[in-house]
Amino acid sequence: MDHAPRGARPSGRAPLPLLVALVVALTAPAAARGQTPAPADALAEASWLRDERDFAGAAELLRRHAAAHPEDANAARMLAQTLYWAGDVPAAETRYEGALRRWPEDPWLR
Repeated sequence: MDHAPRGARPSGRAPLPLLVALVVALTAPAAARGQTPAPADALAEASWLRDERDFAGAAELLRRHAAAHPEDANAARMLAQTLYWAGDVPAAETRYEGALRRWPEDPWLR
């Protein structure tokens, strides 16, 4: 009979806590892990937060992203739209007006 040394785990099997930690680390949003998401990742994460109806979380992420990437018209539009959906109409109007001044020909802002 072949026995593993005392305390050893069967080969090919990871301990459950390790698997849980790995899944959490891989699925947690970048902002929750203390990382600054890449531009496309930030917009995708904000979109996901909006889909989950976390408008405040999405707006905060988009504010940080827009401040770091002022050239990103998509982020400006998404932030204005998210603020509107969150019920902050004055802030949404201010963001839309600023975006329209900066990108007057952008069809997605009209």
